[in-house]
Amino acid sequence: MTTPNLALPLLADSQSRKHVTVNEALSQLDGIVQLSVISTTETAPPASPAEGDRYIVAAGATGSWAGWDESVALWSGGAWLQLVPQTGWLAWDQDAGELLTYDGASGWAALSTGGSSGRPVTYNPFAKRVEAPLAADFATDRSTAGAAGSITDDAKNGLTITSTSGTEAARLIHTRDLPANWEVIEFACESDQSGVAWGSNGFVLMGAAGTFVTVGVGSNSGASPAVRVLAWNADGTYNTDIALATAIEGWSAYFRLIHRGGKIIVYHSYDGAAWTLTGTIDETTHLGGSALYIGPSACNSTTMTVTWYADDDIVPQFAGFVGAGGGTAPVLADMTLAEASSGAAIGAHVAEELLTGLSGASVTSTIAIPDRAIVLAVSTRTVTGITGATSYDCGVSGDTAKFGGTLGIAAGSTNVGAIGPQAYYAATPIVLTANGGSFTGGDVRIAIQYLLPTAPSA
Repeated sequence: MTTPNLALPLLADSQSRKHVTVNEALSQLDGIVQLSVISTTETAPPASPAEGDRYIVAAGATGSWAGWDESVALWSGGAWLQLVPQTGWLAWDQDAGELLTYDGASGWAALSTGGSSGRPVTYNPFAKRVEAPLAADFATDRSTAGAAGSITDDAKNGLTITSTSGTEAARLIHTRDLPANWEVIEFACESDQSGVAWGSNGFVLMGAAGTFVTVGVGSNSGASPAVRVLAWNADGTYNTDIALATAIEGWSAYFRLIHRGGKIIVYHSYDGAAWTLTGTIDETTHLGGSALYIGPSACNSTTMTVTWYADDDIVPQFAGFVGAGGGTAPVLADMTLAEASSGAAIGAHVAEELLTGLSGASVTSTIAIPDRAIVLAVSTRTVTGITGATSYDCGVSGDTAKFGGTLGIAAGSTNVGAIGPQAYYAATPIVLTANGGSFTGGDVRIAIQYLLPTAPSA
């Protein structure tokens, strides 16, 4: 007798040597649970297996594995044990580095992580690959009229793209195919803006008709740095601006693209800044159909660098950037929870400020609860011990202890001031009020934790 799902042996009534059956069941269970196989391509048993080694047997198996095609072979107790998979089993393929799932009709196959499974496909087109130079992925040149330049690998940053064209509208465009099911793209770029009069450096999205959109860092006539999203005609001439000049600090930025219902929502950030909605690319209007190709793009005799991430560094569910060189990227400070094709969305946000050198009866924050925000909590931490007061309250004007009263003045004291939640209909700063005397010193970090709905953009 065996169990119905895993075929583990069962004890019989009045059975002798019960330990044999129990040990056999435990060995099978140890082989099936958290299934991780060494390889799926072997047809014959290895010469010197280690205890516990597991393989998914390839078609045409021989020797001890003959007739075991698609089964899991487990080396246990000096012999091979056949584990027959059932529909729905999962296994990690150590050799291929991918997760497999088993279907009784079609056998083992790599598990898709996007689309119907409900988990966004976070695609990093500039991810460094160990097995081949990344520049080779962008060997196909779909550049428009007048575009010229080169793209090479950089040992530290991944890709360095240099444009040798002198015309403002020209682009160096080397592209690769976009996966049909991509949902999120995340990367960072840094631009050398010497000599740039008008354009932007970053990346390009192109449709079948040859029309394209560039997203990157640029300037207006060599002025302050800005994020620019521009639409171009197939011949390389300028068409229209989607986001012309959204100011940032410095010539580098982080980008996040979210693909929903024929629209590509572009967000940007830079060191220490929250994610900001840049603009919306309409695939039909701006690309003549679906975005099919993506690649790095530099303009007007400039150089730009695409910061690369290892594939394992890209975290799904809009988790931000990991290890983005040049500083600390804003990880999880702002997150889009849901977004419609029109751009209507709901976001989760955390805004922080360190209030230093507390002085007087009260201190008002520079940051504020945004208009239409739904506040969940305002948290505090006393970073440097407070002097002059015996305690303090955290709140807003007219309700000074809204998020906590009689809070600790010793360094390390914390409070999570959870409320309602409550909606606010005007920008509202946070107020710290001293108790038992005025503030004469100390530092307190505040964090506003809130949800923020946004209206449709189209």
